[in-house]
Amino acid sequence: MQIQELTESNFHLLQDGPAMVVAKAPWCGPCKSQQPTIEAVAAKMAGKVKVFTLDTDVQQTLASRQNIRGLPTYMFFSHGQRVATLVGAAVESDLLQHCTNIL
Repeated sequence: MQIQELTESNFHLLQDGPAMVVAKAPWCGPCKSQQPTIEAVAAKMAGKVKVFTLDTDVQQTLASRQNIRGLPTYMFFSHGQRVATLVGAAVESDLLQHCTNIL
């Protein structure tokens, strides 16, 4: 399981296949509580769906370009195109279903 930090310089990696991006911030309580869920999804989808986090405090321009309005925000990409978005805390089964849908 590897969760990468999404930045301007590696945003092109979303073109390589299915990906889940979690927009979050260090001060966001719900974001912190979702970390075990994110790690579980990353482990279960290893080799199938890439998992990235997007620190909205550090990557403000990228977050703005992705129209992030609430945290956490889960974005699901298929070959660089966003196909689904969830805003707020999510359960593992919902995230896994969205990941399966982009395969």
